[in-house]
Amino acid sequence: MVATCPMEPLSIPAKTTAQKMIDAAICAYSIVGKEYQPIFFFNESVRWVDGPQVISGGEERIDAGLIGETDDGWVVLSLRGTLSTFDGIKSFLAFFEDWRQDDETLQVPFDPPGSGGFGNVHQGFLDAVMALWPCIKHDLITRDWSKLEGLRITGHSKGAAMSFLCAVLVHYSKSSLPKGGPKQIEVHAFAAPLAGDPVFAQRYDDIHLEEHTFRYQRESDLVPFLPAYTTFDVLHKWPFELEHPKIDAVRLILEFTHRGYKLVGGLEFYPDHTAVLQWPAPLGGDTGQDAAETAILRVIHAGAVGQIADAHSAINSYWPSIFAHEMPALPAQKLAEAVHAAQVAHVRALAAGD
Repeated sequence: MVATCPMEPLSIPAKTTAQKMIDAAICAYSIVGKEYQPIFFFNESVRWVDGPQVISGGEERIDAGLIGETDDGWVVLSLRGTLSTFDGIKSFLAFFEDWRQDDETLQVPFDPPGSGGFGNVHQGFLDAVMALWPCIKHDLITRDWSKLEGLRITGHSKGAAMSFLCAVLVHYSKSSLPKGGPKQIEVHAFAAPLAGDPVFAQRYDDIHLEEHTFRYQRESDLVPFLPAYTTFDVLHKWPFELEHPKIDAVRLILEFTHRGYKLVGGLEFYPDHTAVLQWPAPLGGDTGQDAAETAILRVIHAGAVGQIADAHSAINSYWPSIFAHEMPALPAQKLAEAVHAAQVAHVRALAAGD
């Protein structure tokens, strides 16, 4: 049990799998160096029973995650999203390397052993997954899967994109795991960029991961539209007469983005909430996709840069929508600061060589 400090609120129990998974995804942002420093509010509702354990790898240890069993008999693998802060010149290297990895959008072949080839995928996300894969597989080998329900893989942003690739690696490793590995593999991806091309998406469906993959997307979040996918390219719909330095920066990134990606998984699109309305139910399928695309074009044309940035937040955007509950007013800023502080401590540890 993790002790709570006097100013820290009691956790709000997770009543659905999506709620438990967004808490688990946020927990991964509390990795400091090689240690997990939990924030009670998020950690408690995941209900870990054996850890979780920290896994990390890559240059400057920019790739990291948590893995552990929860009280409902599932193993949860939570992959951390992109670092969002730095503290000094040395720690800037980790921050810069993480963002550079996100921008490695050139597609490269993905060929897990035994797969016969799995199309082409985002080079940066594949590098991140492969940096962690030895640690992940080592943990999976230690589990008695006959006594477990299965494996749930989650993450926010970069971690969400990595979850698709990791699920494929686990699938093709099942024969080498105790008792045939996890009976079921689920993916719960929050604010996920795209990870692979149409061949990847077809193969993903062929091995039945598609039906157990859930993409959670908030209105006005630009990240789930990047890299540009085959049926919707926001660059070609961009109002080029709009002038704004930050919009111009995003436009420049899009100009260098390699196209030909394709979405995987079932969409749960969460429209914006206003104080005068009940929390809107998520939209799925073509209805949700059309609503998501219409909404992102609307805010882009309005030049609502702040709204676009705010929509990507795991704490202040995804968590409230999925819980249908405002983040508690008193601790909301403290929780955001705690995640920020964990990342600052992480990059300080890197700079010190810990």
